Amino acid sequence: TTVRDEASSSFQCEDIEGAIPSDLQGTYFKVGPGKFERNGLRYEHVLDGDGFVVSFGLDGRTNQANYTGRFVETEYFQNEQEQDQVLYRNVFGTQPHGSFLKNAFDLTLKNVANTNIIHWGNRLFALWEAGRPYELDATTL
Repeated sequence: TTVRDEASSSFQCEDIEGAIPSDLQGTYFKVGPGKFERNGLRYEHVLDGDGFVVSFGLDGRTNQANYTGRFVETEYFQNEQEQDQVLYRNVFGTQPHGSFLKNAFDLTLKNVANTNIIHWGNRLFALWEAGRPYELDATTL
């Protein structure tokens, strides 16, 4: 299913059981598919899902942790959110409504930015194998 609305948020983790090791300090980032339908149209394959990034900030010195989760707001994602429909072809089978001929000659593939995430040179990037990386703010995503 699609990521729940409450996952797209930020909060301080209040219920930490035990203690975070005092020398553990930093942020863990993870990305994967997070949205699997638009306007009732279920995506054909899980890997067509729009990228969703989560971060867990850990500070063992203060025994605090925080969570942030956001969709990678590529221009494709923003356009589809605005119109609440599939507008672009996906690699694994999800297609916009229309005839076979309309979609057969539409060579624009949607960059879902759901494959990997790297923190490189003080910059954070969400990746997809067949498209350009999307830079994210490492604090707010």
